[in-house]
Amino acid sequence: MGLFTGDINDKKVLKYRLTISSYFIMLYESFSRTWKDRFLEFYANSVDVSGDKPKYRFTKPKSTKNGFEMIPDKKAENDFYNKVFRIIKKSKGYDKELSMFKYMEKLGFINAKQYIELIEIRKIRNVLTHELDSCILDNFPNETKNLLKKLIEIRKSANKNWILSVEIATGDLERYKDDNGTYNFPKEAFSLDDILFDLIKENIF
Repeated sequence: MGLFTGDINDKKVLKYRLTISSYFIMLYESFSRTWKDRFLEFYANSVDVSGDKPKYRFTKPKSTKNGFEMIPDKKAENDFYNKVFRIIKKSKGYDKELSMFKYMEKLGFINAKQYIELIEIRKIRNVLTHELDSCILDNFPNETKNLLKKLIEIRKSANKNWILSVEIATGDLERYKDDNGTYNFPKEAFSLDDILFDLIKENIF
């Protein structure tokens, strides 16, 4: 199919395709990056915040004449990457992103159905990213809208599970205790990113 077989004068269609494609890519990239940073922050024991973005490191103490110093812990780092990013193999090496999604499924942040959906979502993300001109002008993937909806649902569900099972569980539990000493944990939770992307969606669609 040729690149310019569609009606490039239909401004409404062009705007919609550009908008939903940009939003889809942005949402997916944010989702993948957020979970990578979360796992690194949770498992690494050192962070360097001197640059533009945090650099997470695995270190261990080493005795010196003056006490001790922190040195790289290659074993801990390798164990982490084996556990999180080296689950799904590909022709050369590992598919780090799908491995991370599989690890999320293993821990219960997403379910098996959502993992399969993320595979399909990533396929469309790759098409929109690498063939955007063709998609906008000629061959827009029909499943984009439905998969965008699923991506939003997966993001919110996974974020909720992380907040309830990790952030709250490892945070200040006393704030959830009432006068009778009973803990009342929230049943719903939203990340700031969820709220931000919902506001963007409301304004652009």
